[in-house]
Parts: sequence; structure tokens; C-alpha cells
Amino acid sequence: KEYSATGSSGDPARMNLGNKSIRVNNQDSTWGRLLFTKQVQNVAKRFYRSPFQKSDRAVFDAYMTFIKYLCDVWERNYNIIAVGLLNEPPLAGIGWNLCELPAHLRNVGSFYEQVLVELDAAQVAAPVAVEMLIGGQLRGFTQYDCIFGLLPYSSATLKHVKAWADRGQVILEFHFYPGNGESSNLATIIAAAKRDAASVSSRMPIYMGEFDLGESREGYAKILAEVVSLGCNMATYWGYADIQWTGTTGWWKYSQEVMQAGGGKPPIDGNGNINEEGWPAYAKTIADGTFWGAWITGAGGMEDNVLELLPAS
Repeated sequence: KEYSATGSSGDPARMNLGNKSIRVNNQDSTWGRLLFTKQVQNVAKRFYRSPFQKSDRAVFDAYMTFIKYLCDVWERNYNIIAVGLLNEPPLAGIGWNLCELPAHLRNVGSFYEQVLVELDAAQVAAPVAVEMLIGGQLRGFTQYDCIFGLLPYSSATLKHVKAWADRGQVILEFHFYPGNGESSNLATIIAAAKRDAASVSSRMPIYMGEFDLGESREGYAKILAEVVSLGCNMATYWGYADIQWTGTTGWWKYSQEVMQAGGGKPPIDGNGNINEEGWPAYAKTIADGTFWGAWITGAGGMEDNVLELLPAS
């Protein structure tokens, strides 16, 4: 029970880092399994319904405090484009049970609607980015997403989203990770995103917030240019990291002492295999707060100097 909320062996806020059981399940190649645990399914379901449940309303209020703070940051900084509301909202309730799916989508939509209602009351001017389906996907990406898209949000939700989009305050965000039936054809993906945005409002731009084709930095730069040429309004290479400084392939760095204790190997690899020799030294940095980042939930496989490689045309 390292770092558990009911224990006394560490700050629970660092459980994702210091608890071995969690770490073997949140590394780069394993973390997807967490989405289908009972814990995540239950928390996600309650989170989406929190605006309307007295017992969980405090969670929504805390979330809105954070979102309003981000909107204020947008007001004060010209280089911030928008505020993202949720990143890859997971399924909730009973996983892939089709009987739960319609309620899940409606709950996510109603959540977005209530967020917009609260932001309207606060007279927020910042644009927001929304992901309409699970995993940042859209209708037409895969055969599964076509099914999800047949179960639309409520008319009240779409009315609020359209009102915001018509005044230029909603960006449709999507993510592009080919596989599991998803096309690797960029033209097909961009066309699907444009179609979904146009079905809501003619003023809704599209934004490819994440993508990965396992390319080199030159390949990533080429993709960024290509999607814009195909009509995508914005695209981000989200995996940028100063890998020369970190000395790793991503958003984490180990001290010399940690690497030496592990015989030159990291305390845990991308497949969740723990290096028992190096782990005690690493665990100490988690306990005293001197760790820097962590190799979890997709933090590896990063590149640097991508934008400077963008083609001139």
C-alpha cells in the first residue's frame, strides 16, 4: 500500500510514481489497461455526472475553478490559443457494454454543456477545445467510432456547443493514432474532422492535438505540414522533449546516483519491468521530491528540434 490514501508510507499524490503495483501498469506499453479497471470506470462515470450529483458536486466545482484559472491565463497571454476541457475522455461505467454506451456519451455531452453554462455565467471570453468521442476520435475514424457517432449528444448539449462555436469559441480537437481499424490516410482523417466540425458550426476550426506514426523528427515535421495543407487549421507535435538534456527518450530524467545504483539501467523500463537494484535509489527521490518527471502514460518516444525542420512549402 505504498503511497495509498489510507496508508502512511508516502504522499498519495505520488502514488502513480512510487507504488510498484501502479508503475508496472502505467508504463508506456502497459498504461492502456488502466482505462478498463473498475476503479477508472467508476471514477470516470462519477466525474461526468458530478455537475448534477450532490455527493460529487465538489469535484466538479474544483474542476471549474481550475478551468476558469486557465481561461484567465489565456486572457493574460497572447500566445495561448485555447483551453482544452478534457483529454481523451475514457469510457465509463461498464466498459464496452453497449447498454451503458448511450448513457456514457450523453453524460459526457451533458458535462460539456454544464461547463459552458458555468463559463457563460463567468463571462469567459477564452475559446475552448473539445474532444467529442472517446480517445480524441471522431465519427468515421474506425468502424467502432461510427457506432459511437450514431448515439449523439442531446439537442440541448449541441445547442450550447453550437452557440459557442458560432461566436468563435469552440475548437474541435481530435487525435490521430493509426491502428485498431483506424485509417493511416491523413486526407481521410482530415476530411472526417472537417465534416464533423461543419455539422455543428461553419465557424468551428479543427485541431489535430496529438498524433504518432512512429516517425523520425523529419517525418513528424512533414506530417505537421501535410495536415495543414489538407485543411487542418492547427496541429501540434505534442511529443516534444529536450532529450539532449534529459538523457532519456522523453519527459523524465534520472540522477547519476539512480543510474549508478541500477548498474547503468533505469529503475523501470517502458514495459513495466522493475530494476530491483536501482529501484531503492529511485524510490528515495520520489519520497523526498527530487525526482524529475516519470516514464509513464506515453512519456517516451519523444523528439526535439521538430519545428525547425518544417518544410518551407
